[in-house]
Amino acid sequence: MLTVKRIHAGRSAVDYYLDQTRPGMADYYLPDERAGDDPALSAPGASWWGGGAEALELSGGVQRAEFVPLYAKAVRPGGGYLGRRFRLPEEADAAKADRLASAAEIADPHERWMAKHEIRRTGGHASVAAWDCTFSPPKSVSLLWAAGDRHVQAQVWAAHLTAVEAGLGYLQEHAAYVRAGAQGVRVLDTSGLVAASWLLVAGPWSASVR
Repeated sequence: MLTVKRIHAGRSAVDYYLDQTRPGMADYYLPDERAGDDPALSAPGASWWGGGAEALELSGGVQRAEFVPLYAKAVRPGGGYLGRRFRLPEEADAAKADRLASAAEIADPHERWMAKHEIRRTGGHASVAAWDCTFSPPKSVSLLWAAGDRHVQAQVWAAHLTAVEAGLGYLQEHAAYVRAGAQGVRVLDTSGLVAASWLLVAGPWSASVR
């Protein structure tokens, strides 16, 4: 089963993961920044995946120094932006506030209301930094793993990883594209996905890959 969540640019793109390290979550995604100076992400199996990652020369374990700039501000390893610079939440809020202030000066009450309504409905938003995709097995698979011996568990885990690899491959083939031109009318191919992948086991009953 695939669950998808939109992650907006800015510090929240990183805090979404860092917040999971609150007491009791035990480094669910990334280690708490106060836990030490190790630049590597502590989640087991954290690694770069995808053709886009290869193009950026990202390989092996995911490092904080690479992950944070890339997902928060679209800054590629070595400097420079990955395509267009992300629009941060504070920038989007400031631009919307300016437009609302201008709309407040419209004399006609109905036109003023319509202008403000349109700004609130379609006003600029922060850039989408990433899509968080969680691949989780159905409950029946989790139960088979939990009830099985080590041999069965190894087979179930291997099958799960194979399914995830196939799912990521499908996404890379069919969803790794960009839009260009006015209103994004041109669809262009890319080198592939830039994915930071974590293998997670949430207790003895379930597993997922992000």
